[in-house]
Amino acid sequence: MKKKMLLIFIISVALSCNSNKDREKLVQLEQELEIQKNKNDSLLQSNMSLTLEKKELAVNKEDLMYNYVKEESISYLLEKDSWITTDNKKLLAFIFEDMNLEKDDLETAIRTSWMFYPAYGENPFWSEDYFANYMMAKINRSPESLEKIFTTEIKELAYSVFKQNNLYKNCGAYSIVKSLLLAYEDFKNDKAPLTQIYQLASKSNPDDDAIEAIIKSMATKEILDALSDSNYTTYKKYAFTRQETRLFTIYTFWARRYHEGNLEFAHSILKELHQNITNEDVLANSDQMTDDYNQMQ
Repeated sequence: MKKKMLLIFIISVALSCNSNKDREKLVQLEQELEIQKNKNDSLLQSNMSLTLEKKELAVNKEDLMYNYVKEESISYLLEKDSWITTDNKKLLAFIFEDMNLEKDDLETAIRTSWMFYPAYGENPFWSEDYFANYMMAKINRSPESLEKIFTTEIKELAYSVFKQNNLYKNCGAYSIVKSLLLAYEDFKNDKAPLTQIYQLASKSNPDDDAIEAIIKSMATKEILDALSDSNYTTYKKYAFTRQETRLFTIYTFWARRYHEGNLEFAHSILKELHQNITNEDVLANSDQMTDDYNQMQ
């Protein structure tokens, strides 16, 4: 019996020793596995970081190539009659050339001209056209700045263009400018509607019906007559240019000028332009003015 008990004790001790050794080995293996797992996680994180960095480098390289200014792209700035040396005269010439008023009426020309879409100026050195658009977008609209731009030379250039081949009348500039001047006389003592028009037109989804209602309440018979199809232009009339659209052009123009703070300056420039070309005063009898001007042409 004693021998059996001793044998059982010896076996128990042996098993206990083996169990402790196995447990220690298991703990060691678990620790090694955790270390290896951490290494793998670290490698995965490094690979992800390298992948992102590679993508960023590719994007930066693409941006660099996209925005890179090649010498031939800006060569026109170094020419004898470049933008640097001709001040604003070349810009005005570009505007008239792009608007093509010998073919298109004034409203159509304004609506379709790339010169009046600042988005083209995001890459000013792609071409001379883009640079001209960029310059337009960067013009300071304050009266003080505009006064420096509209020099006698610039004004004379505009007058000479409009006086050629009865262009002022034929392209509809006479009708538009006259209506602008008449509208100014009507609202000059109450400009609140201009603020309303600008606020409505500046929304992401402009309320055209509300704008139209304000404009209709402001438009006089004289303005409606001046903007009628029969008095507007001698050119072919496109479907999108109507008396209603021309009214919209007139009053949104003044709304923008009022918002920019240059309304009075714009009025003085337009009044001078109209009087220089037609010798007319819009405060005189409007119907008689139109008849007299038509007979002179």
